Amino acid sequence: MKLEINYYGILSEITGQTKEILEIENPTHSLLLITLHERYPQLKTTPFKVAVENQIIDDDAPITNHNIALLPPFSGG
Repeated sequence: MKLEINYYGILSEITGQTKEILEIENPTHSLLLITLHERYPQLKTTPFKVAVENQIIDDDAPITNHNIALLPPFSGG
């Protein structure tokens, strides 16, 4: 499945881009993290959440939509 990954905040600085397309067969949250950590080792130590269709997912949740957002921690004021 082709996934459109959107990077925000510090994550776009780490990856050097705001968006990219990745091809992952039978994608899950865990498989996406493995793929991203191989491509961008610095992401292993950077906290972020994975959102699919505006819903935060985690663990072994299957990815059923191609539009993915990687969200860094946000602070409010």
